[in-house]
Amino acid sequence: MDVQDIFGMDVPDVNKILDNLGFTLEGLEEAMLSQPTFMVKAHRLKIEYTRRRQEAEAYLERLRDDTAFGIRKEARRLDVKVTEKMVEEETERKPAVREAVTKFDQASRLEEWGKGIVSSYFERGSMLKAMVAVRGAEAALESGFMRAELDRLGVQKLREKARQQFPGAEQ
Repeated sequence: MDVQDIFGMDVPDVNKILDNLGFTLEGLEEAMLSQPTFMVKAHRLKIEYTRRRQEAEAYLERLRDDTAFGIRKEARRLDVKVTEKMVEEETERKPAVREAVTKFDQASRLEEWGKGIVSSYFERGSMLKAMVAVRGAEAALESGFMRAELDRLGVQKLREKARQQFPGAEQ
């Protein structure tokens, strides 16, 4: 079932949102630049799915109430005694109610799916930050900047002093 078919929804860019979760090292810069845009789109998608679920839930509750009211009214008209359990069971058997339950269940699944997409983009952002940090550290090491900075801070002198104090601890 296509996501956009449920409730006649037209959720913009849902496939593009999913397609852009992945990236390559060569595309790291582009991925960093597109992250905020797709994070916003993922949130908008989740909000839309939540709104649809709320609408489906409200419709289902109204339909259940109206159906139960109709069953009680008919029972009174026929002077038939019915229990709440009987009314509830008869309400749930009505085709319109069953269809509304199905649509509500679909909307709930889509809402959870939307939450998963947002979560995936949070994880993607964390991964991008870590990769940028690693790339920066690699570049600093390659340029010799870090070695010069460590020498400036006297790390080599501290290392030699530690070796003198603890001769058996070479590593």
